[in-house]
Amino acid sequence: MVKIRKAVITAAGLGTRLLPVTKEIPKEMLPIFVKSGNEFLLKPLIQVIFEQLYSIGIREYFIVVGRGKRAIEDHFTPDLSFINLLREKGKDNYAEEMEKFYNMIHDSIIVFLNQPEPKGFGDAVLRARGLIDETFIVHAGDTYIASNNCKHLSKLLEVHSKYSCSATTVSISANS
Repeated sequence: MVKIRKAVITAAGLGTRLLPVTKEIPKEMLPIFVKSGNEFLLKPLIQVIFEQLYSIGIREYFIVVGRGKRAIEDHFTPDLSFINLLREKGKDNYAEEMEKFYNMIHDSIIVFLNQPEPKGFGDAVLRARGLIDETFIVHAGDTYIASNNCKHLSKLLEVHSKYSCSATTVSISANS
């Protein structure tokens, strides 16, 4: 099976369909509930996507951002004092989750690419041209697919490798 190590995550959109919520908060940073052990925690959408990609072996990320997306870059910058603050406040479960996340960041190469004006998804992906010369995954930063053990991504890689595809896409149905 082909080993895919790189991903382009598009996160430059304006989020106009979610206004007014996305006026100040990038849609990729909106919180979603995820299960951690026996409880549910809130995490930013793009962090959950990053963690899914990390779990299948992706270690190089090109995150395409646009104007007003600084919160994403800040979130992917480890802040150990924040972990200490969480522990002081008795939020050990969140501190542990942040430590895991920061360890994944430390173990990865993350490059932020700027899309200076909103020209669509294709243009966002093209921001990585010249930086990637191998097979890679493209993932929208505002689209989360819940599946056991990231089965949707594992299946994507399996099909891509089995049929030596030039491109492979995921289509999810209610029965998947």
